[in-house]
Amino acid sequence: MLFFPVFLVGPIHRYPDFARTLQRRRQSAQDLFAGFERVLVGIFVTVVLGGWLINLSQEIASGWNHALHPFLLDWLYSVIGWVDLYFVFGGMSAVAIGAARIIGLEVQENFNRPFLARSLAEFWTRWHISLTSWCRDYVYQPVSSMLRNHVVGVFASMLVLGLWHETSLYYILWAAWQALGIVLSRRLTPVYNALPSRLDILLSPFLVLAWLSLAKPIATRIDAAIWTLL
Repeated sequence: MLFFPVFLVGPIHRYPDFARTLQRRRQSAQDLFAGFERVLVGIFVTVVLGGWLINLSQEIASGWNHALHPFLLDWLYSVIGWVDLYFVFGGMSAVAIGAARIIGLEVQENFNRPFLARSLAEFWTRWHISLTSWCRDYVYQPVSSMLRNHVVGVFASMLVLGLWHETSLYYILWAAWQALGIVLSRRLTPVYNALPSRLDILLSPFLVLAWLSLAKPIATRIDAAIWTLL
């Protein structure tokens, strides 16, 4: 928990993995330079792509305030927010992984090109891997096995992911939306498989990002409506 490179931003480092990493620790010039390279790339992604590029995109989007319906505008901001989060969080994770490698320790990768996923279910195996794999092992598998219902297991996992960030009604609604997307993506697998591979590869990232980002405008409005009724 107190391992410095991952203390602030992760990846989440489980004790068995950490103990095994300590036993295999080795330091070499190759690890030193590769670690520094990873740190520099992570800083570049965080500062340049996550900062300047996203700020520029938000300025462009702000010019559409009067041209788009409020719902569509919120959806657009949500899309930008997901891309921003990927650059910033992915970049900082790279810094942590590189810093650990400098001192001869390996840390689990936290992202694996998530926006190249061909379904929402695959996306969540590529995004924040250290947390989603933890939820798979300690939430999804036990709940699914106990209740013999993978849908409940998916919802429980997404609920934990949501409440991990903030305990609120908004994140409960967010979790329900993401769980629905995962279940639908699994049911629609035969449809994906029937598409030409090039078309599937081209469309899937846009469809995944569209579903992910749609959670915010929907959950925000339902959240506000519920609190108004209360």
